[in-house]
Amino acid sequence: MKSKIKVLAIVVSYRGGAKLQWCLASLKKASLKAIVIDNNQHNRGFAKAANLGIRRALRQPASRILLVNQDAVVPPNFLKLMAQNQADIVAPVIKFKRHGRWVKDFGGLVDFNWGTTSHMENKPTQAPDYVSGCAMLIKSRVFPKIGLFDEQFFLYFEDVDFCLRAKRAGLKVAVEPQVTVVHHLEEGRQKGWWKRYHHFRSHWLFVNKYLRWWQRPLAWAKIILC
Repeated sequence: MKSKIKVLAIVVSYRGGAKLQWCLASLKKASLKAIVIDNNQHNRGFAKAANLGIRRALRQPASRILLVNQDAVVPPNFLKLMAQNQADIVAPVIKFKRHGRWVKDFGGLVDFNWGTTSHMENKPTQAPDYVSGCAMLIKSRVFPKIGLFDEQFFLYFEDVDFCLRAKRAGLKVAVEPQVTVVHHLEEGRQKGWWKRYHHFRSHWLFVNKYLRWWQRPLAWAKIILC
């Protein structure tokens, strides 16, 4: 019988370069083993690539799985502090730069009237509806209950959908305020047509999945106009 690994990290890589190396170095300093899913040759989309890594991790087997972005850096004490939080899905505070200023993300909320999402920045106002897939620690027992990430979402909204399904199954989603992960987004980066298309497409799918039929037309109009 294989001995169970406590936590196994999964990193989806797409043109990661130096940032991927920073991420892997930080995971090593935090005593975390990682599975890297290389999307360079054939981009499967984030959800599909993450699921490939999750299946491998569950075969190890691991008691918890950490999904972490290739451009994120975890602190050395990440595992010790995160393990104290017993939520089924838990994320650290995500710190990133916007317009030259550091912003802290404490998870997000969903407006089910419009199918829109909003981040709780710099100060949590309530328990989150979802946490960021930038660094998401998931108990392995979650997957038999709700399944893997929905691969309809090629990019964007897959983390929102996953957390909502978990909450509807009675599982707990939380942010651990003692831990901060730095997300090295490119400052001032503009979404190219490819990312704009996938954000639009995933948002459309999200609205169709979670809003009632009579709510959808106004939500669709808002997506198109925005």
